Amino acid sequence: MLAPLLYGEARLREGKPAEAIVLLETGITAYEATGGKSNAPTMKAFLAEAMALTGNLDGALHMLDDAIAQIERP
Repeated sequence: MLAPLLYGEARLREGKPAEAIVLLETGITAYEATGGKSNAPTMKAFLAEAMALTGNLDGALHMLDDAIAQIERP
């Protein structure tokens, strides 16, 4: 469950944001499906960074809004 998230972050840091997007989206979906919440905003921020680097600025901003909303929820 965490492997795709960590591998996605590694691909992002290696300068391969397109590969990171697939891994991070898959990982976030799986993580949240199991009830994981604490690391999701951080991983969504990584996904937003990857999206922005591939030119998907609208998607990146939406992902950041989602991460912020999740942080602000009680």
